[in-house]
Amino acid sequence: MKPDTSPQISPFPLTPGDFFDLLLAIAGVLSLLNLLSLWIWYHPDSLPIGATGGVWTALAYDFSQGIFYRPVFDEFGYGGTRYLFLFFMLHGLLISLFHDPVLTGFSLVLFSAVLLNVGIFALLRKMDLRPIVSAAFSLIMTASISYQLVTLEIMGEFLACALNIWGVVCALHYSQKKSNLVLLFSALCFAGSFLAKFSSLAGLTAVCFYFWTHGQLRLAIRLLIGTGSIILLSLLVAYGLSEGEILTSFIVFGEGPTNWQYALKFPIWFSILMFRDPFFLLIFCFAVFFIFKNRRLFWKSFPNLYFIVSLAFTLFILTSPGTDYNHFLDLIGASVLVLGTHYQSDLTSRKAIGVLSGLLAVGLVFTWLPGTISIKKFMESHGGKPSRKLAEQVIEALGAKNGNILSENPLIPILMNQRPKMLDAFSLRRLSLTRPEIQKDFTQKMESRYFDTVVLLDFSGAPESEMMNAIETHDSLGVDRFYGEVHFPPNFLPLLKKNYSLKSIIRPYVLFSPRKDPVD
Repeated sequence: MKPDTSPQISPFPLTPGDFFDLLLAIAGVLSLLNLLSLWIWYHPDSLPIGATGGVWTALAYDFSQGIFYRPVFDEFGYGGTRYLFLFFMLHGLLISLFHDPVLTGFSLVLFSAVLLNVGIFALLRKMDLRPIVSAAFSLIMTASISYQLVTLEIMGEFLACALNIWGVVCALHYSQKKSNLVLLFSALCFAGSFLAKFSSLAGLTAVCFYFWTHGQLRLAIRLLIGTGSIILLSLLVAYGLSEGEILTSFIVFGEGPTNWQYALKFPIWFSILMFRDPFFLLIFCFAVFFIFKNRRLFWKSFPNLYFIVSLAFTLFILTSPGTDYNHFLDLIGASVLVLGTHYQSDLTSRKAIGVLSGLLAVGLVFTWLPGTISIKKFMESHGGKPSRKLAEQVIEALGAKNGNILSENPLIPILMNQRPKMLDAFSLRRLSLTRPEIQKDFTQKMESRYFDTVVLLDFSGAPESEMMNAIETHDSLGVDRFYGEVHFPPNFLPLLKKNYSLKSIIRPYVLFSPRKDPVD
């Protein structure tokens, strides 16, 4: 009898490697579906979730009106910003073309988010990961709550992070296949990243350090010179176009006092923000595990080096009061790159990342169940999402004759086709501490009840009878009193209570009108 030589069919149709690929793909698809469901719920008739999006929009609105960096202080109102210009210039151009400051801002943010994820995909492909695996890892980024929240804002974070990643892609490509055009494009991307967010230097730093440790110091110097030249030329042009206001704004902003008590607690702030984003916490912890597991090969792995540099930049940024989850984007991307690199190294690593994929998938499904927490459910329980309908109600309550509005979110006057009297409540506080004339002018205007209405934001859900107490006790990361320590000059609340009374609440907006007689 002849032996059976026919091929044996395994009772398990998937190999272990295929199974882990499937888990990873499921986690990626669920992450994307989770983000899309949030967008579908949020974006129709929506506004940015906080005042920061209003500040970026105000800069863009100014630019669309021919104003590039308004004066720090003049007869019109209060300026000053710590933001560089690439994002709000692009946004301003879109406003000039389409006349909708909100829709154009969100469109630019979402385009930048896609550009970032495609950049992560391209970088993983350059590291020889298969297309399906690269796509899954690039989608896993979207599971992060921090990532999702930034898509609900109008700000330059995604653009800066996307250009940073594309700068890395081009630089690594140039190191393998020499092309001056690719090197130029890398320098342009790194420069654009900086000009969208001045602290976005992690990619350039990591690439140059990587080249240096791999015997390509000359290449690192060329890239630094090229990027630096583009940045310097761009800043010189910006200085001329703004008639020097960009430099004045940054100098005055930088003169503000340093809160060393807050700054030295940056590991605490980092930990608090991480625990607010459990999906990113999982991704981050697994990335740290793989870095320590293969620490002997640390300098040979660009993703490991990029992770450490991104972590260092993130921790440094968190030494400043007012910083938040939006500064995690670079670190999220770096963590995914570490996981992607180690995924293909051996079966044990794939098993570990398979566990991560399973945990992410289960966690994402869990957030869809009744009684659990998610961004959507949290907003619904705290007054709902900011919307155009609510803003229209605020504008109707303000009245057509209401010309002088002090709005914590500058978007309200913009939707009334007015330039905001105050660009940024955070900047106003910093400037009031270094420029006595600004503090004096603001005090006089509040005392004389110059502002027809003061509009603040409150997400506490407090009833009208407790609203003033909620505003007074509103805290923030590392500070006891948000108003006076983060937003507005230190004497803002006493001036508000003395000269203004609560007019109405259209959540999350709280409107105050001038008193007939001040209250001592």
